[in-house]
Formats: sequence, structure tokens, C-alpha cells
Amino acid sequence: MKTYSVPSKKAFQFTPSKPIGEYPEESVKKIAVLFTDIVGSSKFFKSYGDATGRKMLRQHQEIASPAVLEHGGIVVKVLGDSIMAYFSNPLEALKSAIKIQQKFRDYNQGKELREQIHIRICVHFGDGIVEEKDIFGDVVNMAAKFLPLAGGDQIFISDELYRHASGLSLLNFESVDLSSKKNIFKGLTLYKVFWEQAAVFDPYVKTLLYLKPVWELDKSHFANAWDSLIDNKDSLWGGRVEKESIFSDKSIALILKDPRSSLPLSRDVMQFLHSKLEKDGLPFLPLQAIIDSGPYVRADKLILEDLNVDWEEIKPGNIYISFSAYKDIGNGETFSIFPKPDEKHPQSFYKLNLNDQPQNEPCLFLYQNVLAQGKFPPCYYCGDRKHLAVNCPSKQLTQITQCIKKLGYLPLEEINKLFFNYLTKTNMTIEDGVGSLNTSDPAAQWAHHCFCELKMVFQLRFLRELWNTREDCWNKVRENKNEGAKGGPIWLGQDCIRVSKLDQAEAILSNALAKHPGDYRVHCAMGFLKVEEKDFSQAKHYFSRALENAETRPQKIFAHFLLSRLFYLNYDLATAEDRIMKILHLDPNCSEAIYQGIILQFRRQKNTEALKSLIRLIRTEREYYVFALIDPELADFNEIIHPELSNLFNEARDEAKQICEEAEEKAKKLDAQLTAEEKAVNDPKSLWSRIEELSKTDSYFSYMDIIHFGSSIINTGSRYLEERRKKLLKVLNELRPRIENCFMLIDNFHHRNLIANVSRTLNILQTKMNNYWDIFRGADPEKIKDAFMQAKELTQELEQVELELEKLKTIQQVLSFFTIFIKKTSIYQSVNLIVAFLLFPIFVHYLNFFLPEVRITPQNIWEYQKMVLFFGGFSGLCLAVMVATKNTPKE
Repeated sequence: MKTYSVPSKKAFQFTPSKPIGEYPEESVKKIAVLFTDIVGSSKFFKSYGDATGRKMLRQHQEIASPAVLEHGGIVVKVLGDSIMAYFSNPLEALKSAIKIQQKFRDYNQGKELREQIHIRICVHFGDGIVEEKDIFGDVVNMAAKFLPLAGGDQIFISDELYRHASGLSLLNFESVDLSSKKNIFKGLTLYKVFWEQAAVFDPYVKTLLYLKPVWELDKSHFANAWDSLIDNKDSLWGGRVEKESIFSDKSIALILKDPRSSLPLSRDVMQFLHSKLEKDGLPFLPLQAIIDSGPYVRADKLILEDLNVDWEEIKPGNIYISFSAYKDIGNGETFSIFPKPDEKHPQSFYKLNLNDQPQNEPCLFLYQNVLAQGKFPPCYYCGDRKHLAVNCPSKQLTQITQCIKKLGYLPLEEINKLFFNYLTKTNMTIEDGVGSLNTSDPAAQWAHHCFCELKMVFQLRFLRELWNTREDCWNKVRENKNEGAKGGPIWLGQDCIRVSKLDQAEAILSNALAKHPGDYRVHCAMGFLKVEEKDFSQAKHYFSRALENAETRPQKIFAHFLLSRLFYLNYDLATAEDRIMKILHLDPNCSEAIYQGIILQFRRQKNTEALKSLIRLIRTEREYYVFALIDPELADFNEIIHPELSNLFNEARDEAKQICEEAEEKAKKLDAQLTAEEKAVNDPKSLWSRIEELSKTDSYFSYMDIIHFGSSIINTGSRYLEERRKKLLKVLNELRPRIENCFMLIDNFHHRNLIANVSRTLNILQTKMNNYWDIFRGADPEKIKDAFMQAKELTQELEQVELELEKLKTIQQVLSFFTIFIKKTSIYQSVNLIVAFLLFPIFVHYLNFFLPEVRITPQNIWEYQKMVLFFGGFSGLCLAVMVATKNTPKE
């Protein structure tokens, strides 16, 4: 079985391939060579096996290598159980050796013997041959030879290194007795190093100034200024740097002798470049500059492998400083950094402000000029100068994306970062054509969509939106997606234009034009074709024909836009403005036409009028805040536009902050005041949650939404208060006549003893209703809410009173009926008795006198009296019922 064996270090391994005199002079340097060696590694492999042994070797390398790098050394190679490294500074080599032993001491603490690693270290200083990836010479051979003399956890150094290191504090040195050692060079003196526990050595760091030009932002103007900077480097930083490197992209790395000189040097570089670019009027320098400190010099070489910078966070035209460099330089009155550093949670880099550097009015968006720069005339579709219309990437976009509305929710810093990434990560050229934006970066896609959306009304995709629609309102066409059926030769022709197959498109559209000369779509498509063929005269002809054949207002507006664009690109601004005015005559509220009119006003130097119109448009449709911010058409006027945009932003932020305080208080109150049904319709808690989410973003649209939702919360309280007042008023107005009617019934009630309890209850209800009227006249939402709920209960109580009154009224009517009935019955029966017993005998006497033949005798008169009593009594009862029924009160 084959086992792993630790290779031994032989002198020939470090012998140069040719005599030292044959090497270039710059290859021979003074270097300190450091060797480490694991004590007892061969025995360890035999005892514990290859797997455990290899793990030990990896652990050795992982502990030792970082300490070498921290002190400016370079690990040349790993020789099994040994590491070979070299340093240009002998002191740092010794510090590194001590730090390595300290790390192994910490590693071994608390571990079992088999898990511990003990190493020996030797360091020698002298002349060596330094190649790109290796070192040779006597200095290496000598170090390898006396390495075995050291014991575990020990450091041996040569006399040559001792002469440089003897002054280090907290260290002691003891001469090594070599008299008993054989095979050692005569005259060799070695020292054993002792160090106190308190010996702590800071890493060997240097201050780096790194200047990185961003060529994608402005290569044409900036290249000459940058070349001039390099030509004048001696006058700018001569004597202030110890290392300098210029890379293939012309980035410059400077290692400064004094960390504090990084500030004035940065300022001098910026001022020099500004002076060279002053006439170009750039709003910023396309340069990223950082100041950092770290182990960037190793063995006298400038090595930037540890430079870790998120360049997306470094804003061009500014200087950024790392937290470590800031601590090295120290706080002072000559500069400040933003944000204020937090030692517990430091960030990677801070923006540096030099107090003696003039502070210009900030430009909100840096890349307006950059977006449209290039060597070609402005593209008809999007205005970019990096490509011709035939290669415009906007033709890939088939629908309206609405990306600008999303962009408004980003902070200005994020918008700048988004477009910085877009401009530096994509390189759209005439050769790439429409396929040049095939990037997996969604942020770049988003920025591209926003840029194209600025000129959307001039693009091929808008014709597709108008394709089959019969809608006569421009805004509805713009907002609604046209999902109607599409196809046919004209559609095929415009699709050929989209993929830049112009010959095929012309053949198809010519045939379609012959068959459908009155179809505005074929004329629009032919106009686009001529635009891509650079035949603006024919394009004007076809767009004019499209206008003649347009049937709806949106079709006419679109044709006017296309013609206006032609005149604008031909610098016929008056005619272009005339076309815009015709659009506004068709639709005075067409925001795209208003915006294009504003651009034309700026171009015709009507700045004051144009600026007022722009601010008015932004207040009406906030999307144009983003248009004004990023549109390269307005780049020449950002000195007057951006301060106004900044004012709008600050105004929105202040109003949002003010309304938030009131809205938060209102939301808490409303949450307690609103009923569950009211919350289901408009929940203030939900609105406040949206405000809290929006408050996390420092953006114009977020502040505008906060104002909207905050006002909604505030108005919700007022609205519900008014609604409750109306509802309460309605209930009270319904209750008032009913209570009055009840009192009227009580007043007309004859049996007062029956009505006493009901009367008391009604008086209580009257008192409550009067209290509710007092609450109604006030403005306390909580009291009005309670009054409304209690008024509903009052209605139910009144219903019970009314039912009781109805019962009592019925009882009263029954009592009245029987009272009258009994009274009348008594009268009628008394009369009947008088008639039967008094008047009837008299009547019979005279009847017998005058009519003797009747023969009513005293013996049979009783029979007749009984008949009179019966019929008289029955008639009296009937008459009493009739009279009682008639005279009983109904109300």
C-alpha cells in the first residue's frame, strides 16, 4: 500500500537555473525568507494515517498563510509540511513569524496531543533572485539549511535579520550555540527569538488611492483629459507615492508614502481633470476614486487581490474612503465623510467631502447627457446616438411597459445606480443592432425600458397599440391594451420593419398600399420604413397620407406626432411646434403633446414659460417628474430644471412628513371609532401600514402616495363623521314626530292612572333625544358614533312605548264603549219601563174608550206589557250599541 511521505527540503530545490550574475539586475533583491516546518510530521502520518495527516497539513497552511499576507509577505510555495514565503521588509518577516507561532499556540490550547500542531520557523535576510512565481539564491538555501536546528514552537533568525530586528519592543534574542552542529557554514550566527505575551503586531498596511475611469460614460471627451493626467503624473504625485501601477483599462493604483497625502492628492487629481473638461460642461467626472488601506504591498510588489470594492456603490465624480483608511488618516478639519461612521457597524466606503473643495449645486440625475451620446444622428425612435433607427433596440419592445411609473418609486441614488449599471454593463453599438441588449441583468433591462418609454409615441410599438382600436379617446388608447385580432399583409410588413428586414417589408407594404390605399396603417408603416432608410422626405409624405386617411382622433394625433418628430430632427422647430399645437387642438389634455411642446419651448429659448409649463404638468401627472429628470432632451437645461425638481421633491417630502403625523393620530382614533362594516370598506389601519411601507423609500412617488393615503385617512374621519351626523339626523328626525305623537296620545288619554308608567318612560326617551340633539350639534366623532348607536336603541324603546300606547288606547276605547253602552242602556231601559208600566195602561184605557171592540181587559193587559218590555228592551239594547259605537273616540 502506497502511503504519503513528507518531502524533505533539499538545497538544489532553491538553486537558480543559471549563475546569479546572468540574471537582470532588477531580479536580484534584498529579501527576508521565511520557512515553517511541522515538527514530527512524518511520525504523525505513520501513527494516524494519510487522511488525518493531510488534514493537519491543510490546517497548517490555513493558519500560517494569512499571517504572511498580513505583513506584506508572499507565500511562494508549500512544500509538504513546510511553507516558504518572502518579504521585502525584514521586520515584517519577523512579526509574521511571531504571529504565526501565536496563532498555533491559540489553536493548540485545549486540544488533545494528537490534534495539536507544533511548528518551527526560521527567517534569513540577504540577496535573492526574485522571479514572478519563485525565489532562488543563497538566502533561500541558507534558510532551508538552518530550519531543522529550531525546535517546536521556536523561531530562529540569522544575524543578518537580527541587525534589523533587535530594536523591536517586547522581544528578546538569545544566541544559538552551534559548536556541536556539523555541516553548518562557518561564521553563521543564529538567534532564538523570545516574545512576551503582550506582543501584538498590527498588519502591514499601506494607503491605496485607486482611480478608475468609467469609459462607458464619456470616452470621447474624457480620454484626452485622462491621457493628459498620466502625462503630468510626475508633477501631480511625484515624491508622494512609493508604488504606482497603470492597468490595461488605464486605471491607476497609487501606494502613498503618507496616508494623509491621499486627501490633497485626490483633490489635485479632481481639479486637474475638471480643468481639462471645463469647456465640455459635464455634470460629473466619469471617474471612480477610492482611498483604502490594506496589505497591498507584498514583497515590494503592488498586489490588489484583496481589493474588494462594490463599484456599483461608488458614485462617479466623488471620492470614497474606506473605514480603515479613515481611521489611519484620523479625523480632521480638512475633510468630512458621509454618512457619519459607526465603529460598531462600519460600512465599506464613505463619501469623502473635502472642505476646501467647491461644492456645486447637486445634479439630481448624472447621466442625461450620457444616455444619448454617440457618433450618429439622434435615433428617430428613441433619440440615442449610439445607433441608427434601423438598429434601435426599442423595436424589440412590443408593448407599453409602464416602467417609468415604477422608476418614480426609487430614491434618486438608486435611479443613478440603476442607469450607471445600465450604461456600464451594456454596450449597444451599430454592429450589435437590436440584439445588443441580451443581458440577464433585470436592472439594465428596466433602465432600458424607461429610456425607450420617453419617446414611446414615436415608436413602432405604438402603431401596434392603435392597430384595430376604434376608441376615440387618446388616453384610453394609451392606457388600455389592444388585444384585438392582428394579422394580414400590413401587419406582416410592419413586423418585417421590427426585425429590420427592410427589403421584404417594402415589397409587402407596396402590395398592401396598392390594395388598401385608404388604410392609414399602411401609410404609417411605409413612413417608418422610409425613416429607417433615412429618406425623411418620403417619410413625411407617407405620414401626411396617414393623417389624411385617419378616422379617429387617436389616429390623427399619432400621425401628427410622427410628423412633428420628423420636423424636430430636421431642426424645423416652428413646424414641429405647429404639429404639437394641432394635437392639443384635437385633445387639449394630451399630456404627451404638452410635454413635447415644453421641450420645443426650451429649444426655442422660451425657458421661463417652458419651466412653468413643466412644473404645472408634473403637478397634474407626476410621471413627468421622471421624464424631466432623465430625458436627455432636457440635459442642456438641467441647471434650471433640477433645482425646481428638487423643490418639488422637498415640498412633497415636507408635506408627507407633516401629513404623516396627523394621519397616524387619526388612524389610531379611527381604528377605535369605526365599526366593522366601515372598516371593511375603508380600513385606516391598512392605509397606515401602506404609509409606513412607503416611508422606507426616499422617493418622489412614495411621498406623493403618502400624501394621498394620509389625506384619505384624515378625510375618512371627516367623511364618516359627516355620514354619521347625517344618519343621526335622519334617526332623530324620524323619532321627533313619533315622540310628539305619543305625547299627544297621552295628553288625550282620559284614564290617567293607566298611562302613568308609559308617560314616565316617554319623558325619559324625550330627555335622551334632546341629549342626542346636543351631541349632533357638536363635532366629537366618538360621541356621535355612540349617539347613533344609542339612537337606534332609542328607536326600539319607542317602538315598545308605541305598542304599549296602542294597547292602552284599545283598552280606553273598550272602556269608553262600555261606559256609553251602559249609560245609554240604562236610559233606554228606564224609558221602556215607563212606557210599559205607566204609559201603556193609560194608552190601553183610552184605546178601549175609543175602540171598545179592541177588548183589552185588565186581565190580559200583562201579556201586552210583556211584549212591550221585550221589544222595547231589545230595541234599547240595539240603540245603545249603535250610540256607544258611534260616540266611542277613535284616536
